[in-house]
Amino acid sequence: MKDSFGREINYMRISITRKCDLFCSYCRTRNDASVSAGSDETGDNANGGDKRYPTDYELSVIDIYDIACVAASLGINRFKITGGEPLLRQDTPQIISRLRSIPEVKEVTLTTNGVLLGKRINELSESGVDRINVSLDTVNEKDYELLTGRPVLNEVLDGVRKAVDRNIHVRLNCLNRGPLTHAAEIVRVAEDLKTDIRFIELMPLGAGKSHDSYSNENIIKELTEEFGEPVKINAKAGNGPAVYYLFPKLDISVGFISAINNCFCETCNRIRLTSYGTLKPCLCYNTAVDLRNTLALSNEELRLRELRSLIEMAVSEKPERHSFFDIDKVTEEYTMDCIGG
Repeated sequence: MKDSFGREINYMRISITRKCDLFCSYCRTRNDASVSAGSDETGDNANGGDKRYPTDYELSVIDIYDIACVAASLGINRFKITGGEPLLRQDTPQIISRLRSIPEVKEVTLTTNGVLLGKRINELSESGVDRINVSLDTVNEKDYELLTGRPVLNEVLDGVRKAVDRNIHVRLNCLNRGPLTHAAEIVRVAEDLKTDIRFIELMPLGAGKSHDSYSNENIIKELTEEFGEPVKINAKAGNGPAVYYLFPKLDISVGFISAINNCFCETCNRIRLTSYGTLKPCLCYNTAVDLRNTLALSNEELRLRELRSLIEMAVSEKPERHSFFDIDKVTEEYTMDCIGG
């Protein structure tokens, strides 16, 4: 399926919950801290009264399966399960298994903060998940607690080890937080864990608008000084826009997603499904297509037909490019836990 600019759209990121057990300040404000594991806080108190983000509403397994089936029939054959923190939902392995059963689907992956990964690795291994991305911004214990609000770094690293031991492909996602990232140190840990790693520039969305964004060029410079002159890998790895390099003194590849300093919109291949049932064509803007009324239809044939039209509409509304380089043009106001990370 192509958008109006001729880009092939074959990838959907599905957020299955807004809840999270970490409190990363760049992801959500402290006003949103109540939307956490086991919280009963919903609606107006949690999201400033915006009805587009009802925290007491989450897509069911059937909702997600129906949307994915229709999307797959349109050519979207790669899915990423995200949150919030998706492992807070008990049915996450079931969701992955259902998506993996769709004949057209080529890949189902998961992004997690890793806190519960070790406890749930058996279920995930049996679900058929193709890859697990673990968000890890630093391996310095003090800075990890500063960034996330919890001293659980060892649990995350233990979960990564258990996933690798199960022969699950694991990739670390490191949001570039400048001096708190300790780039060379986290790359050494990634090599020891036998995982690839990607460094991601912070986008000015929601709470992220009040935080400095650091260029990945600085990390490339630091890693070059430590591990030698890198060589770009031309082959595509994964579903996203990361550019990967090999460093002479490393046995793993290192990727960079540089949304601010190296716009990659011309190759964008994705749309996003939020946990409350809206499709977002682009992170940068507040445009969204609401699926909830259609999902409530009792007539299955009508529901699937309407879902097809709405997915096609969302793809047709994808803009040519984002405006993260000009923050005044960024119209999306909500935090990444609302949108889906």
